Amino acid sequence: MSRGLVELAHAPQIEPVPLETTGWPAAATIVQLSSDDQSGAFTGVVSLPSGWRRGDGAAQGDTELFVLSGTIRIGDTLRGYGYYEFAPAGTDQEAWIVEDRCSLLLMARGSPEFVTGLGGSTHGRIERDTEQLPWTETLIGSHPPGVVMKILRQVEETGETVLLESIVPRWDYPVIEYHGCAEELFLVDGDMWLGNSGTMHPGSYLWRPAYYTHGPFYTRRGAVILAWLEADVDSRYVDDAHRSAEENRRDAEAEAEEERAPAEPA
Repeated sequence: MSRGLVELAHAPQIEPVPLETTGWPAAATIVQLSSDDQSGAFTGVVSLPSGWRRGDGAAQGDTELFVLSGTIRIGDTLRGYGYYEFAPAGTDQEAWIVEDRCSLLLMARGSPEFVTGLGGSTHGRIERDTEQLPWTETLIGSHPPGVVMKILRQVEETGETVLLESIVPRWDYPVIEYHGCAEELFLVDGDMWLGNSGTMHPGSYLWRPAYYTHGPFYTRRGAVILAWLEADVDSRYVDDAHRSAEENRRDAEAEAEEERAPAEPA
Protein backbone atom coordinates (compact mmCIF):
# COMPACT_ATOMS: atom_id res chain seq x y z
CA MET A 1 0.00 0.00 0.00
CA SER A 2 1.21 3.53 -0.71
CA ARG A 3 -0.54 5.60 1.94
CA GLY A 4 1.48 8.50 3.24
CA LEU A 5 2.16 9.39 6.87
CA VAL A 6 -0.92 10.29 8.94
CA GLU A 7 0.00 11.35 12.47
CA LEU A 8 -2.40 12.32 13.94
CA ALA A 9 -5.99 12.52 12.66
CA HIS A 10 -8.77 13.09 15.21
CA ALA A 11 -12.05 11.68 13.86
CA PRO A 12 -14.32 13.72 16.19
CA GLN A 13 -12.83 16.92 14.73
CA ILE A 14 -13.37 15.98 11.06
CA GLU A 15 -16.62 16.75 9.25
CA PRO A 16 -18.28 13.58 7.89
CA VAL A 17 -19.15 13.36 4.20
CA PRO A 18 -21.47 11.02 2.27
CA LEU A 19 -19.99 7.57 1.63
CA GLU A 20 -20.30 7.58 -2.13
CA THR A 21 -19.18 4.05 -2.90
CA THR A 22 -20.87 1.75 -5.40
CA GLY A 23 -23.25 -0.70 -3.74
CA TRP A 24 -23.55 1.22 -0.44
CA PRO A 25 -27.07 2.70 -0.07
CA ALA A 26 -27.47 6.43 0.53
CA ALA A 27 -27.42 7.99 4.03
CA ALA A 28 -24.12 6.36 5.07
CA THR A 29 -21.46 8.93 5.99
CA ILE A 30 -17.73 8.64 6.57
CA VAL A 31 -14.93 10.47 8.32
CA GLN A 32 -12.01 9.43 6.13
CA LEU A 33 -8.74 9.01 8.03
CA SER A 34 -6.34 7.72 5.38
CA SER A 35 -6.51 6.54 1.78
CA ASP A 36 -4.53 5.01 -1.07
CA ASP A 37 -5.43 6.62 -4.40
CA GLN A 38 -3.86 3.77 -6.37
CA SER A 39 -5.78 0.84 -4.89
CA GLY A 40 -8.89 2.60 -3.55
CA ALA A 41 -8.07 1.37 -0.04
CA PHE A 42 -9.01 3.60 2.88
CA THR A 43 -9.75 3.69 6.60
CA GLY A 44 -12.56 5.73 8.09
CA VAL A 45 -15.29 5.97 10.69
CA VAL A 46 -18.59 5.12 9.01
CA SER A 47 -21.94 6.19 10.51
CA LEU A 48 -25.15 4.37 9.57
CA PRO A 49 -28.56 5.73 10.66
CA SER A 50 -31.22 3.59 12.31
CA GLY A 51 -33.11 1.58 9.72
CA TRP A 52 -30.29 1.66 7.15
CA ARG A 53 -30.12 -1.52 5.07
CA ARG A 54 -27.67 -3.17 2.70
CA GLY A 55 -28.50 -6.46 0.98
CA ASP A 56 -26.49 -9.67 0.64
CA GLY A 57 -23.39 -9.43 -1.49
CA ALA A 58 -19.61 -9.10 -1.57
CA ALA A 59 -16.99 -6.36 -1.57
CA GLN A 60 -14.46 -6.16 -4.39
CA GLY A 61 -11.51 -5.90 -2.00
CA ASP A 62 -10.60 -7.20 1.45
CA THR A 63 -12.51 -5.32 4.14
CA GLU A 64 -12.53 -5.36 7.92
CA LEU A 65 -14.63 -3.53 10.46
CA PHE A 66 -14.89 -2.88 14.19
CA VAL A 67 -18.18 -1.69 15.69
CA LEU A 68 -17.63 1.40 17.87
CA SER A 69 -21.22 2.13 18.94
CA GLY A 70 -24.84 1.21 18.25
CA THR A 71 -26.12 -2.12 16.97
CA ILE A 72 -26.32 -3.69 13.54
CA ARG A 73 -27.98 -6.96 12.50
CA ILE A 74 -25.72 -8.96 10.20
CA GLY A 75 -27.72 -11.86 8.84
CA ASP A 76 -29.62 -13.26 11.82
CA THR A 77 -27.19 -12.01 14.49
CA LEU A 78 -27.30 -8.68 16.29
CA ARG A 79 -23.84 -7.15 16.64
CA GLY A 80 -22.77 -4.36 18.96
CA TYR A 81 -19.68 -2.69 20.39
CA GLY A 82 -16.52 -4.70 19.88
CA TYR A 83 -17.68 -6.84 16.97
CA TYR A 84 -14.85 -7.39 14.47
CA GLU A 85 -15.12 -8.88 11.00
CA PHE A 86 -12.66 -9.55 8.19
CA ALA A 87 -14.01 -10.46 4.75
CA PRO A 88 -11.61 -11.34 1.92
CA ALA A 89 -12.42 -9.90 -1.50
CA GLY A 90 -15.45 -11.60 -3.04
CA THR A 91 -16.49 -13.28 0.20
CA ASP A 92 -20.23 -13.60 0.80
CA GLN A 93 -21.59 -11.13 3.36
CA GLU A 94 -25.11 -11.31 4.78
CA ALA A 95 -27.55 -8.40 4.72
CA TRP A 96 -27.02 -5.51 7.13
CA ILE A 97 -29.89 -3.86 9.02
CA VAL A 98 -29.04 -1.08 11.48
CA GLU A 99 -31.18 -1.44 14.61
CA ASP A 100 -29.71 1.51 16.51
CA ARG A 101 -27.60 4.22 14.86
CA CYS A 102 -24.27 2.52 14.33
CA SER A 103 -20.70 3.77 14.08
CA LEU A 104 -17.93 1.48 12.89
CA LEU A 105 -14.31 1.68 11.89
CA LEU A 106 -14.10 0.47 8.30
CA MET A 107 -10.70 -0.62 6.98
CA ALA A 108 -10.89 -1.29 3.24
CA ARG A 109 -7.68 -3.02 2.15
CA GLY A 110 -8.77 -2.71 -1.49
CA SER A 111 -11.81 -1.39 -3.31
CA PRO A 112 -14.88 -1.39 -1.01
CA GLU A 113 -17.30 -1.39 -3.95
CA PHE A 114 -20.13 -3.77 -3.08
CA VAL A 115 -21.93 -6.10 -5.49
CA THR A 116 -25.29 -7.43 -4.32
CA GLY A 117 -26.22 -11.11 -4.48
CA LEU A 118 -24.59 -14.19 -3.00
CA GLY A 119 -23.00 -17.12 -4.76
CA GLY A 120 -19.37 -17.03 -3.67
CA SER A 121 -18.07 -18.59 -0.45
CA THR A 122 -17.30 -17.60 3.13
CA HIS A 123 -13.79 -19.09 3.06
CA GLY A 124 -11.33 -16.93 5.00
CA ARG A 125 -13.98 -14.79 6.65
CA ILE A 126 -13.31 -14.01 10.32
CA GLU A 127 -15.92 -12.91 12.88
CA ARG A 128 -14.99 -12.03 16.47
CA ASP A 129 -16.99 -10.80 19.45
CA THR A 130 -13.98 -9.16 21.05
CA GLU A 131 -15.84 -8.62 24.34
CA GLN A 132 -15.82 -12.42 24.78
CA LEU A 133 -12.15 -12.98 23.90
CA PRO A 134 -9.61 -13.34 26.73
CA TRP A 135 -6.67 -10.98 27.08
CA THR A 136 -3.23 -12.55 26.59
CA GLU A 137 0.38 -11.41 26.87
CA THR A 138 1.53 -8.99 24.20
CA LEU A 139 3.42 -10.38 21.21
CA ILE A 140 5.63 -7.26 21.08
CA GLY A 141 8.44 -8.36 23.38
CA SER A 142 10.07 -4.95 23.68
CA HIS A 143 7.10 -3.44 25.54
CA PRO A 144 7.43 -3.00 29.32
CA PRO A 145 4.89 -4.74 31.62
CA GLY A 146 1.32 -3.48 31.62
CA VAL A 147 0.25 -4.40 28.08
CA VAL A 148 -2.12 -7.21 27.07
CA MET A 149 -3.76 -8.01 23.75
CA LYS A 150 -6.40 -9.90 21.80
CA ILE A 151 -5.34 -11.16 18.37
CA LEU A 152 -8.19 -10.71 15.87
CA ARG A 153 -6.44 -11.75 12.67
CA GLN A 154 -2.95 -12.99 11.85
CA VAL A 155 -1.27 -14.16 8.64
CA GLU A 156 1.36 -16.72 9.54
CA GLU A 157 3.35 -16.36 6.31
CA THR A 158 3.88 -12.60 6.61
CA GLY A 159 3.22 -11.74 10.25
CA GLU A 160 0.45 -9.31 9.26
CA THR A 161 -1.68 -8.89 12.39
CA VAL A 162 -4.79 -7.08 13.59
CA LEU A 163 -5.12 -6.87 17.37
CA LEU A 164 -6.67 -5.06 20.28
CA GLU A 165 -4.13 -3.81 22.80
CA SER A 166 -4.97 -2.71 26.34
CA ILE A 167 -2.48 -0.64 28.35
CA VAL A 168 -2.59 0.16 32.07
CA PRO A 169 -2.75 3.74 33.42
CA ARG A 170 0.56 5.56 33.98
CA TRP A 171 2.33 3.27 31.50
CA ASP A 172 5.61 4.82 30.40
CA TYR A 173 7.74 3.75 27.42
CA PRO A 174 10.57 6.32 27.16
CA VAL A 175 12.16 5.19 23.89
CA ILE A 176 12.48 6.41 20.30
CA GLU A 177 12.08 3.61 17.78
CA TYR A 178 11.16 2.55 14.28
CA HIS A 179 9.91 -0.65 12.63
CA GLY A 180 10.53 -2.22 9.24
CA CYS A 181 6.80 -2.43 8.55
CA ALA A 182 3.86 -0.06 8.23
CA GLU A 183 1.39 0.22 11.12
CA GLU A 184 -2.09 1.62 11.64
CA LEU A 185 -3.50 2.56 15.06
CA PHE A 186 -6.96 3.73 16.18
CA LEU A 187 -7.49 4.69 19.82
CA VAL A 188 -10.78 3.20 21.02
CA ASP A 189 -10.62 4.42 24.62
CA GLY A 190 -8.29 6.27 27.01
CA ASP A 191 -5.33 8.39 25.96
CA MET A 192 -1.80 7.99 24.63
CA TRP A 193 0.85 10.71 24.44
CA LEU A 194 3.23 10.39 21.50
CA GLY A 195 6.33 12.45 21.99
CA ASN A 196 6.78 13.21 18.31
CA SER A 197 3.21 14.17 17.43
CA GLY A 198 0.77 14.84 20.29
CA THR A 199 -1.87 13.03 22.32
CA MET A 200 -4.33 10.43 21.08
CA HIS A 201 -7.88 10.50 22.45
CA PRO A 202 -10.89 8.29 21.57
CA GLY A 203 -11.20 8.46 17.79
CA SER A 204 -7.56 9.43 17.16
CA TYR A 205 -5.80 7.65 14.33
CA LEU A 206 -2.40 7.26 12.74
CA TRP A 207 -0.81 5.52 9.77
CA ARG A 208 2.96 5.19 9.85
CA PRO A 209 4.94 3.95 6.84
CA ALA A 210 7.81 1.57 7.45
CA TYR A 211 10.94 2.99 9.10
CA TYR A 212 9.24 6.15 10.42
CA THR A 213 10.83 7.36 13.69
CA HIS A 214 8.41 7.67 16.63
CA GLY A 215 8.26 7.89 20.43
CA PRO A 216 8.45 8.19 23.40
CA PHE A 217 5.04 7.10 24.80
CA TYR A 218 2.98 7.67 27.94
CA THR A 219 -0.65 7.12 28.96
CA ARG A 220 -2.28 8.78 31.96
CA ARG A 221 -5.64 6.96 32.02
CA GLY A 222 -4.67 3.82 30.15
CA ALA A 223 -5.61 2.99 26.58
CA VAL A 224 -7.39 0.51 24.34
CA ILE A 225 -5.98 0.54 20.80
CA LEU A 226 -6.98 -1.29 17.63
CA ALA A 227 -3.80 -1.94 15.66
CA TRP A 228 -2.93 -3.25 12.21
CA LEU A 229 0.68 -4.34 11.69
CA GLU A 230 1.88 -5.03 8.16
CA ALA A 231 4.37 -7.69 9.29
CA ASP A 232 6.21 -8.96 12.35
CA VAL A 233 7.37 -5.99 14.43
CA ASP A 234 11.17 -5.63 14.50
CA SER A 235 11.68 -2.64 16.79
CA ARG A 236 14.99 -0.78 16.46
CA TYR A 237 15.98 2.04 18.81
CA VAL A 238 17.64 5.38 18.08
CA ASP A 239 18.55 8.52 20.02
CA ASP A 240 17.45 11.11 17.47
CA ALA A 241 13.68 11.68 17.16
CA HIS A 242 14.25 13.50 13.86
CA ARG A 243 15.94 10.68 11.97
CA SER A 244 14.39 10.23 8.53
CA ALA A 245 12.80 7.02 7.29
CA GLU A 246 15.49 6.88 4.60
CA GLU A 247 18.26 6.92 7.22
CA ASN A 248 16.54 4.23 9.24
CA ARG A 249 15.96 2.04 6.19
CA ARG A 250 19.59 2.39 5.10
CA ASP A 251 20.90 1.41 8.54
CA ALA A 252 18.49 -1.52 8.88
CA GLU A 253 19.44 -2.87 5.46
CA ALA A 254 23.15 -2.51 6.27
CA GLU A 255 22.69 -4.41 9.53
CA ALA A 256 20.76 -7.14 7.76
CA GLU A 257 23.53 -7.42 5.15
CA GLU A 258 26.13 -7.81 7.88
CA GLU A 259 24.08 -10.54 9.53
CA ARG A 260 23.83 -12.44 6.21
CA ALA A 261 27.56 -12.18 5.47
CA PRO A 262 29.51 -15.42 6.10
CA ALA A 263 31.77 -15.37 9.11
CA GLU A 264 35.48 -14.99 8.38
CA PRO A 265 37.59 -18.03 9.26
CA ALA A 266 39.43 -17.79 12.56
